[in-house]
Amino acid sequence: MARQQILTIEDDTAIRRGIVDALQFVGVDGLLDVASRMGVQSLVHPETNCPDYPYEQPPSYGLALTLGGGEVKLLEMTEAYAVLANGGIRIVSSPILRIEDSRGNVLLDNSVPAGEEVIRPQHAYLMTSILSDEDARCIEFGCPNVLQLSRPAAAKTGTTNDYRDAWTIGYTPDLVAGVWVGNSDNSEMLSLPGSAGAGPIWHDFMEAAHEGIPVHDFVRPDRVIDIEICADSGARMSEYCSRRKMEVFAEDQPPIDSDQGWYRVVQIDELTGLLATEYCSDHVVEKVMVVIEDPHGREWAQSHPDYFGGIPLAPLDECTESVARPVVMIMGPVQDSVVQGVVSIVGTVQLPNFDRYEVQYGQGADPRTWDWLSGPHLAQVRDGTLSQWDVRGLAPGIYTLRVRAFDKEQRRFDGQVRVIVIGPTATATVSSTATSVSTPTLTVTPSATIVPTLEPSPTTQPTATPVATPTPTATVVLPTSTLTPVPSPTYTPTLQATATVSITTSSIISNASRITLSE
Repeated sequence: MARQQILTIEDDTAIRRGIVDALQFVGVDGLLDVASRMGVQSLVHPETNCPDYPYEQPPSYGLALTLGGGEVKLLEMTEAYAVLANGGIRIVSSPILRIEDSRGNVLLDNSVPAGEEVIRPQHAYLMTSILSDEDARCIEFGCPNVLQLSRPAAAKTGTTNDYRDAWTIGYTPDLVAGVWVGNSDNSEMLSLPGSAGAGPIWHDFMEAAHEGIPVHDFVRPDRVIDIEICADSGARMSEYCSRRKMEVFAEDQPPIDSDQGWYRVVQIDELTGLLATEYCSDHVVEKVMVVIEDPHGREWAQSHPDYFGGIPLAPLDECTESVARPVVMIMGPVQDSVVQGVVSIVGTVQLPNFDRYEVQYGQGADPRTWDWLSGPHLAQVRDGTLSQWDVRGLAPGIYTLRVRAFDKEQRRFDGQVRVIVIGPTATATVSSTATSVSTPTLTVTPSATIVPTLEPSPTTQPTATPVATPTPTATVVLPTSTLTPVPSPTYTPTLQATATVSITTSSIISNASRITLSE
């Protein structure tokens, strides 16, 4: 089944950036050294290998060299690809295979030429593995494409600026061929890239030249091993990477460990969102994040968030002593305190890039659901009142009070405290109507004439005992005031007398409650 091209202009730009970064890593001098060993002298020393080169010194190449900033002969480039096909052995090309004189004596025999190892066999095989990867080609050329043969083949196309040159160079285990397409006067072609200009010619030539040759694969040298890697980063496979593949490596140059790959467990300061350090160690959380430090790589990752399956991009900045950290805390009521009535919630909400805060509460020490109390509040608070909480309608028990603040990026920061709500203790009948307070009236009704004597006789004894009506008993509960009883007057009778003491029923009312005293 044909696979369509999926490479976008943005992806092509990213690939080109990767090529430039690779050259920056190895250095221009390093590239020229390898090119010289592989026989590409027209690039390294054009002053001695190119008659049309006008200067006595070689060019001062820069990073643009990897994108076509230098000139090279087709024959030399084909010889360089032959080094890869020969497992790292360079064989100098010659148009003459064999010369014999008239007597049959062999004067020159290049049919079995001697060669020199200029790169390690393992590295040559790795390059061949890359250039012969049909799945990788599909990304840019679609599948099928002109670089695919009826046998294993490694190939590369190239196009110069303004379409003046179109190249395709490739090889099988048996043959190497290079094709150039262009105008003899070096004028521009009509938007003809290497894959469309030189590619079809290379394909048809290689298929015809291999007729009758058995199909076989590239020879794998010793000390090349297969290792499972994360297909995204090229690091060893980890449990956090969802895309995996087997890849070949030189035995002494395995992939980087998984803890250096893209997907890692990172310690983050929850308050600032920065990498946790000793300056912010009290709100540290561990998260699986995508760790990419290269600026171009981060730019690509930020523009393709869906590629990582929702795993966020890790920050690069660390939390320092000078970083302003968010403060969201409840200072009152304090942890595990007892509350009732209307509670003032006191605390601080201070955070950089502040947006708003809300106040919520939930039942229990670890609520599953939260009820809204107030907010959004659009002003920050420092050591002040955050909200009011009326708990009089709540069932007694443990509750958790939470203040949740948000910054402009909608990151949230919580402060919470656990409290114990108790119910009211009033047992009186409560009236919501305020009534003026009346004072109980004490009425004394004598039933006999009492004649007090200033100096009573020691032998005088009363013949009757005063009888008083029983004193009524009332339970008085006032939530916010204290009832002070007025002492009853004391009577000292010296003669026979009968008296009746009665308390007239009256109402004692506070501002919030009515308490009724009755006989």
